[in-house]
Amino acid sequence: MSSTGPTLPPELASRVEEELGPVLGSAPLPRVGVGGTTWRVSTRGGVTLLKRCRSRRAFEDERRALSSWGPHLGGRAPNLLAAWAEPTPALLIQLLSGRTADRWSFSAELERDLWRQAGGLLARLHHLSSFEDDDPLPLSDALSARAGATLDRCAELLPSSSRARVVERLSDFSDFAELRRVPCHRDYQPGNWLVRVDDARIELSLIDFEWARPDAWLVDLVRLHSHAWRDRPERREAFLEGYGRELDDADLLRLEKLAWLDLVGTLAWAVEHEDAELEQTTRARLDMELARG
Repeated sequence: MSSTGPTLPPELASRVEEELGPVLGSAPLPRVGVGGTTWRVSTRGGVTLLKRCRSRRAFEDERRALSSWGPHLGGRAPNLLAAWAEPTPALLIQLLSGRTADRWSFSAELERDLWRQAGGLLARLHHLSSFEDDDPLPLSDALSARAGATLDRCAELLPSSSRARVVERLSDFSDFAELRRVPCHRDYQPGNWLVRVDDARIELSLIDFEWARPDAWLVDLVRLHSHAWRDRPERREAFLEGYGRELDDADLLRLEKLAWLDLVGTLAWAVEHEDAELEQTTRARLDMELARG
């Protein structure tokens, strides 16, 4: 096992060896996030994933999700094998087989099954009976604060002609006051759905929990609403069938606000991390959304 890219640091290799025995080889995955890297690590027992987390918070969030939520998803999430907070926050994670859903091409029947399963899996995550929202801050206040911080980050990025319109769309989250937090993945989209096909049957699993934390349930629909469902109503229909509920008018209004928050937040992130391609595509999406009124 060999590849170009960041080599596995000796201190992390030692951690793996304490758990699984001698490291026979390692290779970084092509999906490398800012400040974090994931390696495929080979030992005598097989291949696992070692994830050096981008931050301490990402480490804590993913560790909690994999250890507390993942085991209740019916084998549809990887097992957490080990976690080390010091000196480098890192996670040793089971490697599941399959390819992400965005790399498959399915028949209409199988694609409908994919989206139905994706809805059912998300419902299972959102409705974990062991979870309680013990955060005293109402979601409406938390989202207002999040929007304010995001707009501050974008203060110099938005043209003056559009800033007022963006601020208006993010000015009122009072309609979230009645909602409670649920366990959320917060990057729920086909690139994080691992798919195996056996005898023309799909089995879907969920990966990459580094953004996971309690939030409004609609947060997990934002990227589907903004991308994968656009001009594809059959996908949304199958997903909501699997999830077990429809979106009413109030849900759609909330979802639009969250989509704007995600869009502006993505722009800030792209600029902060010097991702020119993402910045360009996000600005194009922003212009398109503003043109729609």
